[in-house]
Amino acid sequence: MRKLFILAALLCLSACASLLTRDLPLLQIAPASLGGARTVQQQLQVSYPGGSVVMESVLQLDAQQLEVINSAVGLRMATLDYDGQNLHAEVLPGMKLPPQRIINDLLMVFAPQPVLQQALPDGWVVHDDGNTRSIVRGKDVIVDISWSDPDHWQRRAVLKHHQLGYTLTIDSSTVE
Repeated sequence: MRKLFILAALLCLSACASLLTRDLPLLQIAPASLGGARTVQQQLQVSYPGGSVVMESVLQLDAQQLEVINSAVGLRMATLDYDGQNLHAEVLPGMKLPPQRIINDLLMVFAPQPVLQQALPDGWVVHDDGNTRSIVRGKDVIVDISWSDPDHWQRRAVLKHHQLGYTLTIDSSTVE
């Protein structure tokens, strides 16, 4: 009976792992290509089947680094430092999304279309009209993004990840 329980647990873990690894590898996008230096306050809401999570975030960007500090109910959940190639993450156990996915989602939302297209693997295509963006692999739309402001760093952006079944809503405002 114990062996059967262990086998069932391993199957569940491998199913979860396959869900987590169906995503892109860490995108290689230089922070300098995301625009000028800025500090942005954000509220992030991740909605997924069965629930949602809301976090506050401060994003600091300069030519060398993108730093993201996520907190929930006043507790720092994660500090992510990304230099365009490497991601260093300090994460508390309660964090729901993997750090790589957070960075990739932010890059898919905020990177200019030609920069994002160049960073994606072969077979992936970015369709962008300035108000909406679709990221397609083969014939499948993997991600849809919409913005409420022509300055994508302001107000609301919504990312729908069709393959992994979640929606990320980002409400942003630049800190002066």
